[in-house]
Parts: sequence; structure tokens; C-alpha cells
Amino acid sequence: MALEFDIEKIIGQDASSKFAPNYENNIRNKMLGYNIVFKFPNNNNPEENSVSFPAYTSKVDDSYNTNFNSEKVYGRMDPIPVYQGTSRTISFDLSIPSNGLAHSQEIAKKLNILVKNTYPIYQKYSDTTNIIASPPLVAVFFSNLIYDSSDGTYLLGYFDRGLSVSHDLTKGVFAKGNGFEVYPKFYSLNFSLTVLHSFLPGYVKSGNGSEPVTNPINILQAVGY
Repeated sequence: MALEFDIEKIIGQDASSKFAPNYENNIRNKMLGYNIVFKFPNNNNPEENSVSFPAYTSKVDDSYNTNFNSEKVYGRMDPIPVYQGTSRTISFDLSIPSNGLAHSQEIAKKLNILVKNTYPIYQKYSDTTNIIASPPLVAVFFSNLIYDSSDGTYLLGYFDRGLSVSHDLTKGVFAKGNGFEVYPKFYSLNFSLTVLHSFLPGYVKSGNGSEPVTNPINILQAVGY
């Protein structure tokens, strides 16, 4: 599945850039890959279907797990391995410093959009009943570390193992009004993305050896949405 590759548009519309320091904006303008971009393909609200952050990150963990179901049979020392699939999980730690009250408020707004999109999209069924119409899928892009290798755009998946937002108050806060609202000077974000493959990875046997599978699939259609 090829999502619209609009990273420059998303970053260009990022309101926090007007609050950010010049060195951060220089990174945003000159090296777009240094921004991590989240897009929510099932959310049709243009104000809340994408968000981006400057990627001050310490590590990106990319894990692959080959799953087998072992079947023990009489007279065989080793169980028979039955292959079930290979799963991929990406873990990402992100530091988000703020540059004043307005900037911190904008970061909090974007983090709130990110958290809201961990919940499903509902369809109104009656005056008293809503049913789930779409799951909370997310597409992520970060330079050449998090992207779909089949088309170079967003990597589709879901936050199966957690999305965590930390408000670090030890580094100080910005107070609004009489101090009844406080906004941290430093935020951090970490998430674990379980990848939904947009193509069939692996190899096909042929007379001349094995060739990579190249036929893409529509993963949104495959999961029933």
C-alpha cells in the first residue's frame, strides 16, 4: 500500500516551527529526514491526521521475531517446527525540548493528537450506540531508519506494545497565568511499533535460484478495513 508521501507538506505546516529555536528550524528545513512523522490513515480530520517532531533520538531498535509452533511426536527426539510467520517491531526513544511557554504548549498539543490516535474511529449507529469502524493504525517515517522499503514512504503498523509520553518536571516548567497550568521544559516519547508489511517479504523458488517476492498487497484491505 502506498500512502501519500507528503512529509514536506506535514513538516511545512508544523506550527511549532515558529516557536522553535533557529538551530532546530535549520535542521527541519535542510534535512527533512531528521523529523519523525506520524500519519494516521484512518483519520479523515485534516487537523489531526498527522503530526511531526524533530527527532532528537538516542536509539532506534528494530527487532525481528521468527515464530514457530513446535509439535512433539512419538519416536522423534526433536519437535517438528511449524513456521507461522515473522513479525517485526520497532522501538524508538525521542527527546523533545521546548523553547518557551508557547513552544511547550504546541508540543503538548501535538502529543495529545498522537495519544488520541491510539484510540479507534467510531461510526455512529444510533443516538445511543457507536460501533468501531476503523482500528488505530499509524504510519511512521524517519529518514532511512523507519520507512517502507517497497516504496520509500511510510511504514504502516500499530502501537501494540505501548506508547509512552513523559513530562519531565525535574528540568523545570513554564507557568501560565497564576501557575494553575504548567508546561514542562522537556518532554520524552517512546513507542513500540508492530509493523504491518505492505508487501509479501521473502523469496520465490525458481529454476535459477530464489528471487525476492515483489507483489505488493493492500494491508488495509487485508485486515478488513
